[in-house]
Amino acid sequence: MKKELFDRFKTNNEIISIYVDLEDINAVDTGFVYEVNCDYLILYNLSKKCMYDGLKLFRLKDIFRVDYDTDYESFFKNDDANEKKLECDIVINNDFILSFLKHSKDNHKVISVCIEIAPNTGITGIAEEYDENILVLNMYNEDGTCEGKTCVNINNISSIHLDTNYENKINQLIN
Repeated sequence: MKKELFDRFKTNNEIISIYVDLEDINAVDTGFVYEVNCDYLILYNLSKKCMYDGLKLFRLKDIFRVDYDTDYESFFKNDDANEKKLECDIVINNDFILSFLKHSKDNHKVISVCIEIAPNTGITGIAEEYDENILVLNMYNEDGTCEGKTCVNINNISSIHLDTNYENKINQLIN
């Protein structure tokens, strides 16, 4: 997908639905464009109850479909999703991935990282250290138990989820 398309959605404050999972074409993420660059999109994600459900970073090249101005998105408009937007405390610089990792590490915030070879499998944890090539993540399971550490090649990251209900649940268990 082209950056210019998402720039337009951001400028017009449009609610969009994006599809990135070729194995489950019914899997959809809906929300507002928070930020976009030539490689990545950050979506201000909305839950099915029209509430803020975190920020999700996606590679533009993985987005194979974008819906907008459909009945589904109209449901969110009718519920005044714009009025319910929360301010996010993350600082986004030119490198979106490193911005998410910095926020996780500095604020001890749980993130879920998906890698391209297993896009449906998230690795959940807190960034311990990172550079432009490697992420070391302290992994946690859904009951808040630390499962050890993993190293991930940053170039293989296809998406990162921050501050969704799932990550917030684990944050509450471990903090």
